[in-house]
Amino acid sequence: MKFLVSTFTLTSARGIIEQEKGRDLIRWKPEEIKHPRPGINYAQLMLEPGDGSVTKPSLLGVQSLNPGAASRSVIPIAYSRFSVKSMMP
Repeated sequence: MKFLVSTFTLTSARGIIEQEKGRDLIRWKPEEIKHPRPGINYAQLMLEPGDGSVTKPSLLGVQSLNPGAASRSVIPIAYSRFSVKSMMP
C-alpha cells in the first residue's frame, strides 16, 4: 500500500497595512512587520498552507480549509468557452 505524503509551505494569504514615514506599506510576511503589536499571532493571521505562491484554499477554489466553514466554491459553476480561428494558411 502506498501513501501520499502531503507537504506544504506556509504561504502569504493576507497582508497587513503598516504606516512608515507617512506612507501605507503592505507587509506580506510576519517577519516584515516593523512594529508588531504584542499578543497578536501575525503568522496565524497572515499565512496559510500552500506551495509558497498559491494557498491551498485558493488552489482548491474554496474559502477555507476548515470543514466546519461554508464550503461554497468561489469558482463559478457555469463556464464560457471560446476559440480563435487562425487566419494563417
